[in-house]
Amino acid sequence: MKPLLRFKKIKIGYCSICSEYKNLTEDHVPPKSCYNDSKIEIFSKFQQLFTRSNNGLKFKSLCSKCNNEVLSAYDNELGEFVKKISNYLRIKYINKLQIPSLLVSIDQIKIFKSIVGHLISSFLDTKDLLNPTENYQDHHYQLLRNLFLDKDKTKRKYIKLYYWIYKSPEIEVMHNISFFLNISNSKDISFLSYIKFYPIGFMLIDSNHSQRIEFRNTPYFQLTDRDTHQTEIDITKIPILQKEYPMVAFGSKSVMFLNSNKGLRTNHSRKIVRPNEVYD
Repeated sequence: MKPLLRFKKIKIGYCSICSEYKNLTEDHVPPKSCYNDSKIEIFSKFQQLFTRSNNGLKFKSLCSKCNNEVLSAYDNELGEFVKKISNYLRIKYINKLQIPSLLVSIDQIKIFKSIVGHLISSFLDTKDLLNPTENYQDHHYQLLRNLFLDKDKTKRKYIKLYYWIYKSPEIEVMHNISFFLNISNSKDISFLSYIKFYPIGFMLIDSNHSQRIEFRNTPYFQLTDRDTHQTEIDITKIPILQKEYPMVAFGSKSVMFLNSNKGLRTNHSRKIVRPNEVYD
């Protein structure tokens, strides 16, 4: 296998989020608090490319302020949500206890912003950081930046962040998948990115057609202008879906276009990563 060149490190470049030319720092995708801190092998999803990391999947693409001040403030909420789901799975599958309901209070906007921030930081190749990222020509990437920076609130109603329980130790990130529900209508196009890591998967859809796709029963978060973003979620009601989701959710009549440079998956270097976790 050839080395995965997008992990070639540079010291200075344009931050993927703010587009300022600064020293770049490594962003763990997902955060370290989401069990992303072990020795892994990293593969391109569609190409014969490969690299290794001793402490999780990470991308050197953010300035220190965006990484350690702005994004990390959202990551704390995501980390707590992940721990609560992980605890639930241990009770359900290891302790063999049935829990009829498990309500948790979360800030859905912080979780939304955390996921969007990490999708941004993992989107670009190293060479793309040598030029201002605010000028990078990609609709989906700039949509993610605008969402994170609150630059265009008019698009919010078209964006949904679906989530489900993901029982695999592998991390998988895929960007900028475009798909048509009706290939005869060029305007009927949608875009998505997803990230999956134990014990949860997230898929961000940029579309006003998402209600017509077969994952309509999957819960989602959405940005709003409400004063409070706290919401209660019953963890027992989050669907536990197969490892291949969301790609298996699309019907046979839909047409998809995958960007071969934007998919990554990881393998852990030892078979049992965390003995107390519940994997398929």
